[in-house]
Amino acid sequence: MVKLMVKVVIKQEGIEFFKNEFKNFIDETRKENGCISFQLFQDADNPKVFFVSEEWASQEHLENHQKSKHFLKMQEIEKDIRENLEIHRLTLVK
Repeated sequence: MVKLMVKVVIKQEGIEFFKNEFKNFIDETRKENGCISFQLFQDADNPKVFFVSEEWASQEHLENHQKSKHFLKMQEIEKDIRENLEIHRLTLVK
């Protein structure tokens, strides 16, 4: 299993647009083979900060996701409204 936590910082003027577009992205991603969990969270103290929690059955499933049409479309949407992006690959400690 592959677990990612992605931190995305969105420009203030792009927040609502990002949330609306990401809802469609979530729906498409959850339909993908190997997607165990895919959720978007907004920081309660800083509305510009979002976290995406992802769980994939395998590295291959994640790689297929990253080649999908909806993933590439979301990357294009984000490029002008994103301030920062951090991708963290997690391993379970206990």
